[in-house]
Amino acid sequence: MLTMSVTVISSGLLLALCTHITNAAVTTQATFSNYLGNALASKDTAYDKKVGYVAIYANLVWYDLDFSAIDWTQFDSNCTEDLSFHIHDKWTYGDTAQSIGQGSADRIGIECHENFTGRHFDPWMACGPTSGNAECLDNGGCIPPSSVYEDSEFYIDQYSCDPENFDLIAYACEVGDLSGKYGTILAMEWDNTTNETVGVHTWDLHGSYWEVQETVLAPGLDNNLPAQFSLVIHCGDADGEPLFCAPIVRENEAAIPPFDFTDPDTIEMDFSDAGSDYENLTITFTNEGITFNVPARAGALCNEWSLELYQEWPFYEEGVTALENCDTELLGGIYDPTHTCIADSGSLYCQDGVRCPDQTNISVTYECIADDNYQGCAVGDIFSRIG
Repeated sequence: MLTMSVTVISSGLLLALCTHITNAAVTTQATFSNYLGNALASKDTAYDKKVGYVAIYANLVWYDLDFSAIDWTQFDSNCTEDLSFHIHDKWTYGDTAQSIGQGSADRIGIECHENFTGRHFDPWMACGPTSGNAECLDNGGCIPPSSVYEDSEFYIDQYSCDPENFDLIAYACEVGDLSGKYGTILAMEWDNTTNETVGVHTWDLHGSYWEVQETVLAPGLDNNLPAQFSLVIHCGDADGEPLFCAPIVRENEAAIPPFDFTDPDTIEMDFSDAGSDYENLTITFTNEGITFNVPARAGALCNEWSLELYQEWPFYEEGVTALENCDTELLGGIYDPTHTCIADSGSLYCQDGVRCPDQTNISVTYECIADDNYQGCAVGDIFSRIG
């Protein structure tokens, strides 16, 4: 079982808020089963066999896919690489969770073209070449690809998403670019017995704190609502031919595989140097949550506390500086690599609540709802993100 918690210590009392993943829950899932012989080697070979599924729930992405019966000759003959997979921002076929329960809804080949499945789901504006976000530079907006790397030694003026980059800084990747973040799907291997490439049965599990929430992919509990997003599996070569696609819908009581998010990295901030009132006031960040230690004396100074992450430290010394130096301009603005345009945003593309002010001039109403869609939150808006 995975438990994530936020703990606040104040006046000697321990207050804890915890969320956890149980063994079964309502997940979102794309199921690949409707091949009716079209994608199978023959009707004599697993005619009604399900290829499998890709599931997404609570920071986890996992798949169980059996390609052993697929007739690969019906696709591009160059498609011998591992497969890429992405969340697309559309599903135009009108399927619902209820209708899918009465029959399959997945498609193959040209039926998975972006005309029917949309483009990559990209609410954080990482802006890859197939991003569906209208505010990306290639789509008529002003946000360049992987803009989080701008003004750094890593910036190469192109989309930069692979597992190594994702571990370094998640905001360089589109939320929907699952293979960019976690690697491709092994679908084929060489069979020394038959001297040919054959499909394989493959399973894998990935997790990160930057994964899309299942409530975003399939909002509401009404199984009659049409699917809004799709999962598309592509050929892994440069052409990226779409092979299979399916709508993402709710799957009731799906088994949740165990996953360990434990990470030893810890960052601790101690505000004792700010004066005796703040002695022993500490904030500790780990991948399991944020712990606040607010002694009674410091707690009496304010009825409410907020916590923001700013993107610069302009002082030579480490440690706490005087309050009068904590000017938002000096600190570079709130860290906002996803260009939400929160007040005091440090994004190069935000100004006074306007995104791309010199080009598309989009007025932005900032709204951070941690329980519903934390992807609308600025990264540096820590208090709003944790609720």
